[in-house]
Amino acid sequence: MLQELNLAQIAESIDAPYHLVPLVSLGAVDLSLFICEGPKSWHRAADHTESLMVLEGVITLEGKSGMTVVGEGEMARIPARVPLNYFSGMRSTVVLAQERVGFSGSNGHRPPGAEHEAVAKHHVAAEVRAREPYDWQRAGVTGGYAMFATRLRGRSQPYVVPSGSVVALVYRGVLDYDGDDASGSVVGGQVLVMPRDARVVLGSDRGATVVALARRGAPLPRAAT
Repeated sequence: MLQELNLAQIAESIDAPYHLVPLVSLGAVDLSLFICEGPKSWHRAADHTESLMVLEGVITLEGKSGMTVVGEGEMARIPARVPLNYFSGMRSTVVLAQERVGFSGSNGHRPPGAEHEAVAKHHVAAEVRAREPYDWQRAGVTGGYAMFATRLRGRSQPYVVPSGSVVALVYRGVLDYDGDDASGSVVGGQVLVMPRDARVVLGSDRGATVVALARRGAPLPRAAT
């Protein structure tokens, strides 16, 4: 069954910063939400490579390799086992994709020089505006899953969700969906969870910036001909 999640409402209910609130589990990967705010920083080292996106506000990531500022609509790749401080001078909402399974080849040890590996980021919301609708750009990899971003406009071809399910996060705009068991719309700050084998048609009259989490190599919705 298709499922909607309102991230804005969930974020409003979070009182304590740096507390991960689970959103969706796809087996190998978990999607969570947290608030970054306050005079204290969050010191952590990810067990595996992660991907995060700032939905609202701006955060700073600081480590031995330097400082990285990630703003609204930007996505960052967090290297594995690299100690970082997370902090923000404003209330900022962040979505985080984390791997659940063992990290291949790590053997539980930090590789030489890993503590100096830099955070990589790019502004997915700006990049997709220069591309054709439904031109999905890979924006980050976590475990066997990847995040893809596109500017979606017009209707899609009928889409059968592949193995592993697909999560569609609307950053800006309105995304309409029409499935076998439900129809509706999700707007900026909301998520549509599409389970395996669900048949759905997506669309947007005025355009929507969408980030999808799906298995690497899995087909994604394409524009109707």
